[in-house]
Amino acid sequence: MVDLSGVWRGDDGGVYYIQQFDQSVWWLGQSDDGSLQRGISFCNIFVGTLSASDTSAVLSVAGQWADVPRGLFANGFGDLSFSVQTDGAGNPLALNRLAATGGFGGTSWSFQTTDPDRTFPDINSLFNQAVKNTWHIVDWDIFDPDRETLADNLEVVMEPFVLFGTLRSGDADSGWPFTNSFPNSLARTRSNFLALNDPYDTADFNTDSSDADMTCHLIIDPGDVPADFFRPAETTFQQEAQQKIAGGIHPEMVMFARAEDDNAPVLLPGWGQAGGDSVLINGAPINGTCEVTADQAVLTIGAQTPLVGQQVRVTGVMSIDIGHDDQPLEIHPVYAVDVVTATPRDDWSGVYGDVPGPGQGVGGFTYYVHQVFNTFWMLITSPFRDLTFVAVFSGELQPDGATVSGEWSTVPISVSEGAGHIDFTLDPGKHKIIAGSAGFTDLVGLSGRVLRKLYDSNGSACPVIGDVLVAVQGARPCDVLEVQGAAVTYTAVNSALSDLPNVQYQWSATAGNIVGPTNQNTVEIRDLPPAGTAMTVAVDISAETGGACKYHGERTFTTRTQAEANRDRIWCEIRLTVVALVNQYFAAARVAPPGTQPEVPDPAALHDIEKALARLTELVHKLDPQRGK
Repeated sequence: MVDLSGVWRGDDGGVYYIQQFDQSVWWLGQSDDGSLQRGISFCNIFVGTLSASDTSAVLSVAGQWADVPRGLFANGFGDLSFSVQTDGAGNPLALNRLAATGGFGGTSWSFQTTDPDRTFPDINSLFNQAVKNTWHIVDWDIFDPDRETLADNLEVVMEPFVLFGTLRSGDADSGWPFTNSFPNSLARTRSNFLALNDPYDTADFNTDSSDADMTCHLIIDPGDVPADFFRPAETTFQQEAQQKIAGGIHPEMVMFARAEDDNAPVLLPGWGQAGGDSVLINGAPINGTCEVTADQAVLTIGAQTPLVGQQVRVTGVMSIDIGHDDQPLEIHPVYAVDVVTATPRDDWSGVYGDVPGPGQGVGGFTYYVHQVFNTFWMLITSPFRDLTFVAVFSGELQPDGATVSGEWSTVPISVSEGAGHIDFTLDPGKHKIIAGSAGFTDLVGLSGRVLRKLYDSNGSACPVIGDVLVAVQGARPCDVLEVQGAAVTYTAVNSALSDLPNVQYQWSATAGNIVGPTNQNTVEIRDLPPAGTAMTVAVDISAETGGACKYHGERTFTTRTQAEANRDRIWCEIRLTVVALVNQYFAAARVAPPGTQPEVPDPAALHDIEKALARLTELVHKLDPQRGK
């Protein structure tokens, strides 16, 4: 059988990482404009099955696809099929689209390689190349006409580094958390950035007036820093970092991260750079867009308005600023900032981040979730510049409304390789998802991780209709009809069902015999089992609202004898009558004139109770002569 696993190029400008296990085909498709970070313009997942047609040996793949909310989320989904073109030896050459729904853009893909480059340039090497807009000082009366680099001021502790924290007051204005030293009067270009500091100013030691970094300060919750959090760092740094982080941490975004040459490639994300070369805020490139006051306080970054006291997640390089006497701990440079703005919604679509427990590794994974009706699509990835784990997931929301069960697979860009089954549990507060046991192999300690929702995206969630009641048709309030040997008709009850298009039903029962169709709003079950048998009657409902929305209702009961049913009915009638009398009495008491007593309850109702008690005594006596005396 042909194996499609590898890297493919699409005619839509994307790179597609395809993984095939047996006949199952998975992919991660990402836009690629040659910048540092892929998937900023579009990012999608596909899962399908490879097969040959009935009439020829032509191979094709058919399945479903969905966008996930990385970068500019397009929110598309649908069906997709394509043919497979191979050479004489059966090696894959090209894929050609046969059919697609949902607005999928690509039409053809060409095979590239089975062995993609999974390495990144060493971070210390990049620090030595990325120039600042300040200049070296050699001595009091000598200056070096070469620009400083990031390595002149920063010592790498750990990279990549991901941390949750709370925004403190900024350096420029206590009311705003971010500060930006780039002058408002200048266009935000690299030439203006480089020209901010004249080398002769360096001789006067005025080198830090305009480094154009965008900065903030974070308070760290100790619960977000597990005991082994700094384990990947060099031993010499672990204790120092653990001590310093207790006092908070100082993230800094650089504006540009390139060598001096104007034609030099971008080395690391900067807030003044564009597209996938930019620092990201809530997944979108900053692209130099921020509103800054005259005193350098930052009001907005991209489309976000970060506020003092908000929680954020910051990704970047943990460094020690050796250019200052106190050598503070920093995230410098910053790769991405996620301002936590998530709301509790029935639509679970959005972006999530984790903090692993002890022994689960460094963490900092990001989970891009798109809920398409009852199907959950997810991209799971380690941080930028770390390809330890990149996997895709597709699963279904179960009838309990709290479990998402499905399959996952790594894609070829991932260093780890595997596939399997996993269940996710949806937290009732609608801000978290908990990963269950990962089948096949838990490559990276995925099991048990808590996924915190960072921010929302608009998916394609099912309408919320509330509980579906399975009721006994025609039953009066005190009737007990579920007795041994009986025939009972059940009905699915929910007022919203009539508003949903193309509603379909599927009934099931753990005992008895279903008679007639099971795909209607009602079902008849005959020959209920002997008294004392616990059984469940359930209905699964689907509605086609552009996709399959699924709902579930069930009724659990224990069958009774006819005599037991009669007794329960009489007791019910007594309780209802007594409740009605009590309500009548207190209603009369509320309207009675002060100092007077309400009228005695209806004598006819009291007489009904006496008759019911007499009937009950007679029935109990028949069932148990000793108790009936």
